[in-house]
Amino acid sequence: MNKHRYLNFIIIAVVVFVWAAHNCLPISKSFKIFPEIKRAQAVNYLTNPSFTGGATGWTLSGMTYDGAVYQDAAGSVQTYAGKKTSVTGTATQNSYNSFLETDPVVFSTWWRNTRSGNGNIQFFAEIAEINNPNNWTTIWSSAILYGANDWTGTGNIDVSNYFGTGSYRLRLRVVANGGPATGSFETGWFDNVNLDVTLPTFNQSAYRFFANQDSTDVGDYLANQNATTTLSVAGAAFRLRMLLHVDANNLPQSGEIFKLQFVDKGAGTCASPSGGAPATYTDVSTSTVIAYKNNTSPSDGDALASNGDDPIHGIDNIVNQTYEELNNFTNSIAAISAGEDGKWDFSLFDNNSFPTAATYCFRVVKSNGNVLDTYDVRPEITTSTASPGLTLTIDPLSLGVGVLIPNNPTSATSTAAVYVNGVSSGYNLQIKRDDASSTLDLTTDSGINFPDLTPWDPSGNGNATTSLDANLSFRIRQSGTDANYSSTWWGANDSNGTAKYAGLPATSQQVINCNSGSSCNNGTTTSVILYRLDAPINQPVGSYDGMITFTALVNP
Repeated sequence: MNKHRYLNFIIIAVVVFVWAAHNCLPISKSFKIFPEIKRAQAVNYLTNPSFTGGATGWTLSGMTYDGAVYQDAAGSVQTYAGKKTSVTGTATQNSYNSFLETDPVVFSTWWRNTRSGNGNIQFFAEIAEINNPNNWTTIWSSAILYGANDWTGTGNIDVSNYFGTGSYRLRLRVVANGGPATGSFETGWFDNVNLDVTLPTFNQSAYRFFANQDSTDVGDYLANQNATTTLSVAGAAFRLRMLLHVDANNLPQSGEIFKLQFVDKGAGTCASPSGGAPATYTDVSTSTVIAYKNNTSPSDGDALASNGDDPIHGIDNIVNQTYEELNNFTNSIAAISAGEDGKWDFSLFDNNSFPTAATYCFRVVKSNGNVLDTYDVRPEITTSTASPGLTLTIDPLSLGVGVLIPNNPTSATSTAAVYVNGVSSGYNLQIKRDDASSTLDLTTDSGINFPDLTPWDPSGNGNATTSLDANLSFRIRQSGTDANYSSTWWGANDSNGTAKYAGLPATSQQVINCNSGSSCNNGTTTSVILYRLDAPINQPVGSYDGMITFTALVNP
């Protein structure tokens, strides 16, 4: 029986750290344009809503101005019906005002009535659209009243559902019936009328920093909720998930446009920065020192993927919105009701030209630069001067498998451990044999080769196979590998008949692509390489050796 005493693999580990200059700009990005033109919205749409000094702005019919009776410090309008008379009085705004279907419209007024006898009175508020000016729609009415009432306020009433996109005007109407009894009368007054577009208020309510990954989800969190953090290396990418609390009124879908700003707080605070660069809050762009990061897979404005570590705001319902790589942004995914919080995900990176240790703060403002109503929190992150790093360790560096008997396969393993610090896109591990013709040669005669299985080619689904022969082959073993094992390349598991093998290639080819999970960017991951050897029956006897080179590269 032939016995082949061989082999010594001499394994060379090469780290190739490809770090693209982090101040390079993405060249394929377009700026977002929001076509909506938002008009300025007044506190009250009505002219002379409290009838100050007269009824200017109103057309009165069956009503009169009353300067002696009022709810505030001015006049009112009055309708009077005497015994056995019925009077309908109206006060109609002279001008129309434009509304959007999405506007949150609130109506309120004060009314009062006095009486004698057995009449009744009822109050109405109505609107008509400019294209159908005689079609009046009631947006509020009192009950039919059979008793006197002092000044009574309606409170704020949401009448948004009565308005579409168009121009409307308001009419106040009083229907008074004096009653048949001797001395009967009914008098009714309106005062302090409001037809408001009540805008939502916004509070920057919570945040959390995360590691970046190439998806609409985030990596591991970098700090607790509402806590500051420091990046591990210069140029690092990170994600900021932030909540905006909506109050006062509902925010319809795409109801407000926002943008993200940042500042170097310098010697001051996030609320009052001083002496940094930039010294005042500045719009984040793709070229600022804290810049938007263009990840490969997700697109700006995609719906974010919820994460169990996302920030919360008490017991408020959270309405997930979008992943953002550019200003501006809006709540394009869904409306946010008053009392709820919208959540956005910002993809960012340290874009300083030189490694810089500075502390930056973030805030959301409206697209016109107006600040939000309140800021409970202001995210704060500190950049680093440390350089990104990648370390590859192969164990063992020399691998001997002893005596090989033909038709009696044997195997051996080595481990590739990659330590990554501050990489944003992960890394890939490559392998090659150093001899162009074969991995192993007879030690005493390099012209005698040990056969290899078909060289590994990772394109498509790869060419690894479960059909094995008398030769040298390898695979990545699932057991012990935590660096994004590929079942497509190497089989669903390590079982015979399922595990896939290939020959060692003559040029470096990927065998692992560690591109998801935070350890691919910061931490250590391990790949186990399994070598299978089976000598042909006619293979010349002797010791064989060869060299294999591993290369670890940062993903572009």
